Amino acid sequence: MGLVKWLRSANASIYSCHFLAAWSGRMWSFSLGLFLILVSPKSLHLSATYGLSMGAAVLLFGSIIGDWVDKTPRLKAATVSMICQNILIATCACVVLILTILLSELGEIANWLRYLLYAIIISLSVSSRLMKEARIIVVERDWIVEMCAKDEHQLAVMTSSFQRIDLLTKILAPIVTGQIMTFAGLKIGCGFIALWSLISLGTEYFLIRRVYNIVPALKMGKRKASYTVTCELNVQTDADESAFIGTDKKSDEKAEYEIVLTDCVKTSDTTTIKSCTILKKLLASFLILYQGIKTYFRSATMWPGLALACLYLTVLTMGNITVGYGTIQGLSGSTLGILTGVGAGFGILATCVYPIIVNKLGLPKTGVLALGLQVTCLTLCVISVWLPGSSFGLSLNHKLQETNGIFRNCSTGLYNQTEHEPDKLTADIMMPNKTTCFDDLPHHDSVSNLSIWVMITGIILARFGLWTGHMTIVQIFLENVVIDKRGIVNGFQTSLNQLMNFFIYALVINLPHPHQFGFLVFISYTFICIGWIFMGVNAVKNTKQRNTKINNDIRSKIRIDTEM
Repeated sequence: MGLVKWLRSANASIYSCHFLAAWSGRMWSFSLGLFLILVSPKSLHLSATYGLSMGAAVLLFGSIIGDWVDKTPRLKAATVSMICQNILIATCACVVLILTILLSELGEIANWLRYLLYAIIISLSVSSRLMKEARIIVVERDWIVEMCAKDEHQLAVMTSSFQRIDLLTKILAPIVTGQIMTFAGLKIGCGFIALWSLISLGTEYFLIRRVYNIVPALKMGKRKASYTVTCELNVQTDADESAFIGTDKKSDEKAEYEIVLTDCVKTSDTTTIKSCTILKKLLASFLILYQGIKTYFRSATMWPGLALACLYLTVLTMGNITVGYGTIQGLSGSTLGILTGVGAGFGILATCVYPIIVNKLGLPKTGVLALGLQVTCLTLCVISVWLPGSSFGLSLNHKLQETNGIFRNCSTGLYNQTEHEPDKLTADIMMPNKTTCFDDLPHHDSVSNLSIWVMITGIILARFGLWTGHMTIVQIFLENVVIDKRGIVNGFQTSLNQLMNFFIYALVINLPHPHQFGFLVFISYTFICIGWIFMGVNAVKNTKQRNTKINNDIRSKIRIDTEM
C-alpha cells in the first residue's frame, strides 16, 4: 500500500516527468552529435559550430527566458516549454531524416541545400535547448520549492533525486541510442526519436498537470516584483501573461530606462501602450540582460553562482573533448565507455550521500568541502601532463602523425575515414550492418599510457566532489532567491554558465592538437580553483552574518533582562 500511495503522489509524477524529459534530451543530444560527425567526417567544424551556436543562444537569451518565466503563470510556463521542446526535437529529427534520405538516394546534393539543412537542424536544436532551459527553471527552480513547502531537508532530498535521474539518463540514454543507430541504422534511429518525443509529450503533459492539480501551492500567484511598467512587449488581455521591461523605483535607474524607451510609451487617460518596433524590442531584450546583471550581483547567491560558472570552463570531464583525447592517446572506445560509466557512478554516489553531508555540515561548509575534494582529485590531471606518455609540448614535433582515421577499433555502420568518395561514404553510413575498421593510429609498444590513465583517474574521482558541489549550489539558489526573482536570477546564471562553456569551445578550437591539451588542463584546473575560492568567500560571509545575528540576539536579550 505504501508503494501504491507513493506512485500516486506528486513527487512520483514530477520525478517521472523529469525522467522522460531528460531521457528525450539525452537521446537527441547523443544522436545529433553522432550525425554531425558522420556528415562532416573530415573535421569537427560542424560540431564546433553547433556548440558555439548553442552557447551563444543560451548566453544571449537565458535572462530573457528567465524573465518570461517570472511573468508567466506556472502551468502555462511549464506546458509551453515542455510542448515546444518535444515538438522541436521531433521536427529536427525529421529534418535529419530527410537529409539522410537525400544523401543515401542521391549520393550528393547541392551545397546550398546541404548548408540550408545544416542551418535548419542547428537552429531547431538550439531552440529546443532554450526550451529545455525554460523547463528547468520552471520545474527545478520553482515548482519543487513550493512542493517542499520550505522544508530544507525535503528540498535536499528532491534536489539529489533530480540529479540522480539526470545521471541515470546520462549513462543509459546514449547506450540505448547508440545501439539503435548502429544496428537499425541512422534513418530508423531518427524516426524512432521523433516518434518517442511525440509519445513522451503526451505522458509528460498528463504528469505535469497532475502535479499542478495535487499541489495547492502551485496555484497561488507569484508575488509581483517592485517595479513600474515602462514598456510592454506583448499586449495581452491577462496582465499576468504579459512580458514587461521593468525598472526599480529609484529615480536614477528609472530615468535611465525611460530615456531609452521613451518612444515605446504612449500615455493617455486610458494609458494605452504602443507596440515597440522590432529594433526596440531587441534593445529591450538587452535591457532585460542588464536588469538581470544588477539583480544577480545584488543577490545573496552571487558567490556560489560565480563558483558554479567556473566549473563550466573545463575539459576535465568525461565529455567529447576528453574522450577524443583519450582515444588519440590509445584508449579504446570500449574502455572509455566503461570509464564514463564509472565516473557517473561516483556522481550517483554523491547524490545518495549529499543529504547526510548537508545535515551534518550545512550548505556553506558542504560547498567548500565538495570543491576542495574536486580540486584535490584534479591535481592528478595536472601531474599527468608531465608523466610518461604525455604528448604535452610547445613544439609541433609532439603532434601525432596525421592519419585518415583516429579510431583503432572497428565499428558497425559508422566510421570516420576521409579517403572515400562522398557517394561511398554516404552509402556506407546508411548501411546499418556494414562493418568498417578504422585506420590504426601509429603507436609503439614502448610508449607508456601512464599519463592518460592518471588523468582519467583524477577526473573520475573528482566527479563525487563536482556533483556534491553542484547540488549544494543549486540548493543555495533554491533557498535564497526570492520567488519573484527566481526566473531572472536563474536565467542569468544559466547564461553565465554558457558563457564559460562558450569560452572552452573557443579555447579548444584554438588549441586543437594533442600536444596542446596540457594548456587546456592548466586553464581548467585554475578556474576550478577559483570556484573553490568563491565558495570559501561565501562560507566566510555566511559565518559572519550568522555570528552577527547571534550577537544581536544576545544583546537584545541582555537589554530586555536589564530593563526588567
